[in-house]
Amino acid sequence: MCLLYPPIHEKTAPVYSFERLAALWERYPQYRKRTTFATMEELLPEHASWQKDFENLQKKRLCEENKVRLIEWPYSLEPTGQNIKKMLSSR
Repeated sequence: MCLLYPPIHEKTAPVYSFERLAALWERYPQYRKRTTFATMEELLPEHASWQKDFENLQKKRLCEENKVRLIEWPYSLEPTGQNIKKMLSSR
């Protein structure tokens, strides 16, 4: 009998040891969950970024409620009537 295909590999048995998990735990500490007893120095930068995101969302919501449109104005461009019309028409 001629075999056209290579023999099928058997499925490996499941491993029930925690050695690999322990090795990964030690290797990648940045992916560990934060504990409730973190130091204030660790929490402050994270809180600052959340605060900034919250403020940006709050400003955006207020602008939408009051029908205000904010645009970024380059410092190199003088705020003349003609330049304002150009900026508003390009957006």
